[in-house]
Amino acid sequence: MADERNSGLGNHPIVVIAGLVASISSIFVFLTGKTSLPEVFSGKENGTQTSTNIVSPSTRPAPIDDAISSYTTGQKLDLNQLLADNIAAGTIRVDNIKGDEWVVVTGLRTAFDVNSAKIKPDFYNVMDKIASMVNEYGAVRLAIRGHTDSKENPTQSQDLSDRRAAAVEAYLWSKSVSRDRLSSAGYGMALPIASNETDDGRRYNRRVDIHIASAIGPR
Repeated sequence: MADERNSGLGNHPIVVIAGLVASISSIFVFLTGKTSLPEVFSGKENGTQTSTNIVSPSTRPAPIDDAISSYTTGQKLDLNQLLADNIAAGTIRVDNIKGDEWVVVTGLRTAFDVNSAKIKPDFYNVMDKIASMVNEYGAVRLAIRGHTDSKENPTQSQDLSDRRAAAVEAYLWSKSVSRDRLSSAGYGMALPIASNETDDGRRYNRRVDIHIASAIGPR
């Protein structure tokens, strides 16, 4: 069970997580099976187990903190909340497929240049937030899909889309996202989301989609 309350530590809230552990010397409370918060604790022995409260100062950026708090209290994962600033800036589009399944799509400002797999600067902040979320939850998986427009080099379309997806995957991995939570694949020009007859349409199609899904679903 988790709740947030004022800690007296300035403006930083704390997160209190109640649970059972085998011994005080090995206090680790795992959120969704991965993330540990072995910080300040108070508790008492209870037979072979220890009943304990783990108190963790919350130092995450507010959007990440709010999204994680929603998830750990049983609400649905909310990517609109996590990425609100990026959506408002027109950097990305975020769609809720169903429940805790989301897709984050690059926009005009973050679309790849023609025949390039170089990530645009505005997309790094998006990936940083997603990486922080995955590292906090543990039980989130990312499927990255690369795409091209119809006028990019047709003989290299599949390879180019693979490289676009791989570039995003490599960056997330560099931010400590576990490899077993990442996958990437290219789809060439097969799945356009806009007309290839206009410049803007082709820019939209030179994209990556990051499909985000909870591995356990809402509690």
